[in-house]
Amino acid sequence: MNVRDPLVVFGKRLEEEGILSTEEQEAIKESEYATVEAAIDFALASPYPAPEASLDHVFA
Repeated sequence: MNVRDPLVVFGKRLEEEGILSTEEQEAIKESEYATVEAAIDFALASPYPAPEASLDHVFA
């Protein structure tokens, strides 16, 4: 990991100030990874949209 990574730097700051422990940070990270994995699985399992829907919700 990069020492200038904002997530790493902020995580260290939260830990130093006693706001969030390392274990809590890891739990949050695991939860977010699970959320992203679920979204990926949903997207891969979803059917492709119909070609005629390609311009739906395009207003410009």
